Amino acid sequence: MNSTLHPVHDPNLDQGARAGFGQRLRDRLHIAELRARPRTVINRALLVLALIGPGLLVMLGDNDAGGVLTYAQTGAAYGLGVFLPLMLLMGFIAYIVQEMTIRLGAVTRRGHAELIWRRYGPFWGLFSLVDLVLANILTLVTEFIGIRVGGLAFGIPYAISVPLTLAFVVATL
Repeated sequence: MNSTLHPVHDPNLDQGARAGFGQRLRDRLHIAELRARPRTVINRALLVLALIGPGLLVMLGDNDAGGVLTYAQTGAAYGLGVFLPLMLLMGFIAYIVQEMTIRLGAVTRRGHAELIWRRYGPFWGLFSLVDLVLANILTLVTEFIGIRVGGLAFGIPYAISVPLTLAFVVATL
């Protein structure tokens, strides 16, 4: 088992890393193109959205139906005295974890799962994979439970709201 992390100048980059490099290059060229445009309000807004858009999507991704229900229960049980500091702390922790993972990937040019597999072996690599898949499936289940409850709150039967949403999700894949 190779326990060393490969630096940026690794000549043995696999095809996946090379393909990722091409996408990063296209992204940088797109940002450079946006910066070279005339300084109008619309062009500045496009540049800001291109720079902070992915971060906003990651930040908003944690606000799923299960999370909103948990936030509401915490606020109802303990009041804002516990809820607001906890939310600020969770945002800070989420930022730190994302930043560490991004830096690790930028330095090694490898994904987080690949680094776990190489450093700790197949058992922990598979454990991480299964854990991630289960968490995503359970999050998806809570999303559809939230869609069902939200539909019922607006008088839409769940026999209509859930299949309609499922069809929309499948159509956008």
